[in-house]
Amino acid sequence: MVMALVAMLAIAASMGIRRVRKSDLRADTTKVAQSLRTAYAMSAQSGKHHRVVFDLENRTYQVEVCEGNIKLHKERREQREHDVDQTKVEQAMKFLQGDPNAGAGGLTSEFMPEIQQSMSPEEAAEKAQALAGVRLGMGRCKPPTKMRGGKEVPDPRGKVRTLIKENKFEKIWVQHLEDPVEKQGFVSINFFPLGYAEKAVVEIVNDGDDQYTLLVHGITGRVEFRDGEWRKPEDHMMRDAEGKRVEER
Repeated sequence: MVMALVAMLAIAASMGIRRVRKSDLRADTTKVAQSLRTAYAMSAQSGKHHRVVFDLENRTYQVEVCEGNIKLHKERREQREHDVDQTKVEQAMKFLQGDPNAGAGGLTSEFMPEIQQSMSPEEAAEKAQALAGVRLGMGRCKPPTKMRGGKEVPDPRGKVRTLIKENKFEKIWVQHLEDPVEKQGFVSINFFPLGYAEKAVVEIVNDGDDQYTLLVHGITGRVEFRDGEWRKPEDHMMRDAEGKRVEER
């Protein structure tokens, strides 16, 4: 009887821990969904491109606002502003300063006149980075700010947020990447001024193999909350606004 009682208590404790862990996972997933909805609302209200950037290795996510010309096209990996090829930039700057041995820093000759027309070294360096393929378009994305007392201050909606230790991003699918991002690396989900979003699937798991899945719908920006694994994330990514698969259109 004692052994049976001990076993029953152990099972009850295990089930209680499992429920707590899944509750924490649900809370974290709800917060991620709220950030996605916030980015959509901010984009629709301000008329500016917004995005949520995920760092899978560090389990963080953050809302950003994008200024300027941001172009998305199909890539194998996410391009980040800080992924600067300094060699190309330095060579391009030497070329601008008249060094005949510098070359164009890996830039094609058709882009060099645009850099040479820069009004300052800082502008030239920015263009060199962008044209060297460091950035998609000439825009920049950064945490949002707002005016308070006549001063520009950080908007709390752009705060870096972190999943609790037991939770992590498993996989994230987005339309502008060919493959899902898994376990480490950066990826962004984009929200556009006209009130639509980039379709995406976000999987969040814990150490106990529990999982929640978020589906971001493109035409409305709606964030759908699913308990468990979404068996065919590619199916969501391949459907248009009318629910038809791309290959059926």
